[in-house]
Amino acid sequence: VMIYTSYFAKYRGENGISIARTQPMKNGEPYYPEMARLRPPKWLLQDYKAGDVTEQEFKHYYHNLVLRGLNPVSIGKVLEGTVLLCWEKPGDFCHRHIVADWLHRAGFEVKEWEKSDGV
Repeated sequence: VMIYTSYFAKYRGENGISIARTQPMKNGEPYYPEMARLRPPKWLLQDYKAGDVTEQEFKHYYHNLVLRGLNPVSIGKVLEGTVLLCWEKPGDFCHRHIVADWLHRAGFEVKEWEKSDGV
C-alpha cells in the first residue's frame, strides 16, 4: 500500500494527515488529522526560514531531534494509504521529503500524490 505526500493547496481529499506546524482551518478546527510527532521543532523551522540553518543542517537536526526516536516501520504502517501534508510545493525543500525518504528506506512505497492516484 502506497504512502503519498502532497501540500495543502493541492490535496483536498479525506486521507490527508498534516505533519506541519500549522494547517488550514475549517470552522475554527484543523482541516486534517495531525501526526504531531513528525512536525519539525518551531525553532528549527524559524531558523531555517530566517536563513540561519542550511538545508543540510535542517536535515541533521530533523533526523536527530524528530526521527531518531521513532520507529519508521510502525509509523509507516499507520500512514499506509494516507497523504502526508505540509505547505511546501514538491520542488521546494521541506521536511515532508525527509520523512518520505525515511519511510522509503524502511521499505515503504512513497510518492508525491497526483489527482489520478484517487486517494
